[in-house]
Amino acid sequence: MGRLSVIIVLISFCLSEVTCNNAAAHGDPPCHCKSRDMCNVIPRIPKQRMEAFVVTEGKSSHKEWVWDHITMVLNKGADNNELMCHAHSLGVGYAIMEEIPVYENYTGNKNYSDWVERVGNRVKAMHADGVSVNLLDLVGQCQADAEHIDKVTDAVGQVYRKIKSEGWPKLLCIVPWMPPCYQGQCHLTSDLLRYCDYFVTNPDSYITSCNLQCRAQATIPKSRMVLGIDEYLAIGVQRNQLLMGIPWHGYAYKCDKVKVTKDNTRICMLSKDNNTNECDFKGSRTRWSISDIMANYPQQFSKHNWDGLQAAPYFSTNFLNKTVNETHSFWFEGMDSLLDKYQVVKGAELEGVVIWSGDDLTNKITDAKNQMIWNWMIHVLFLTGSPVQKNQMDMAGKAAGIGVGCFLGGCLFGFLVTCVAYTKRIKKMKVRKPFEKDDYLGDEYHDDDDNL
Repeated sequence: MGRLSVIIVLISFCLSEVTCNNAAAHGDPPCHCKSRDMCNVIPRIPKQRMEAFVVTEGKSSHKEWVWDHITMVLNKGADNNELMCHAHSLGVGYAIMEEIPVYENYTGNKNYSDWVERVGNRVKAMHADGVSVNLLDLVGQCQADAEHIDKVTDAVGQVYRKIKSEGWPKLLCIVPWMPPCYQGQCHLTSDLLRYCDYFVTNPDSYITSCNLQCRAQATIPKSRMVLGIDEYLAIGVQRNQLLMGIPWHGYAYKCDKVKVTKDNTRICMLSKDNNTNECDFKGSRTRWSISDIMANYPQQFSKHNWDGLQAAPYFSTNFLNKTVNETHSFWFEGMDSLLDKYQVVKGAELEGVVIWSGDDLTNKITDAKNQMIWNWMIHVLFLTGSPVQKNQMDMAGKAAGIGVGCFLGGCLFGFLVTCVAYTKRIKKMKVRKPFEKDDYLGDEYHDDDDNL
């Protein structure tokens, strides 16, 4: 029995070696999941609802997320086999995120070609279903010359050819909120249509130092969001190629001074860069997740101010102690503003949204509300078209429902009262009812009039 056991072990070892050698010969990377099937690429099947992509920076446990309606997770953090396996086990795609490095030129650039090679290796090793490349720094958001178009197109083209040679991963191009133009030439986006499977608008691209008022403001003003969508569609991007980046975070702005308007609205004005005299947005604001705002400022989060023009919530707070006397203005995304943004995306019939990011709902203090945000009516009703269960509606949803009901009821009551009052007034004035026959004037509108 001892010799037989040794023989069996040797045969098993040889077979495993043959299998490994065959896999290596075919260039198949090892699979770190429980089943080899979990390392297969997830096919992109058109769905009968809006798509929901979620960005992660690796700052939270993905097991705490609600995965019911996620289409693909975009990993901005370090490679994570556990995350990939978990996503694939649920039929959810996994993509890596990369920042395209900025060089003077890309043709024949060994540093860039080495970077592209590393991206291809990551795609292969992680069994990725997609690659998202951030083009913001490369594209630039202020002024650039027209030759910049060729540079950007060349850079993206090299990434496209590399990842497509590794299989068929999707290329997601992260772009500014509005198609960029250089010296009157705006065909960069149409050129990128050859390479980009999806265009993802970056939610933090709306606020830059390019000709903006130096004041605290919404991360995504609604009017600019709608304008950006229209511009992308007008330049040739298809609706099923456009994904709208939606932030699950906000910003606390440090006010340089507070301006009071005639209607007593307090406006938080920001400091300017001493060298450029441009608004110092980066130095004046700090990013806050929704969960942190909810945990640290629960009353302000619930009873916030509302900017109707930007369709966004905000509140101000003072920091007073012996060394600091500062006013901060918080602009963030609440349930009401997110509902509005989802409605815009759905109304425009875009492919879907990219949540930025899933890590912004990991605060243990607000677990109950976090679960509500993951499951709330937005994801259930607007992403799937399914009816909302009562226990899934949050207070904002209930308040919205009550408000709409009161509005409709008030309109109906007002209409009835107006009709009754109008009828009594008509009777008192002895005025003919509308369209009542008039033997003299009515003849002018008869079809048998020979003069018509």
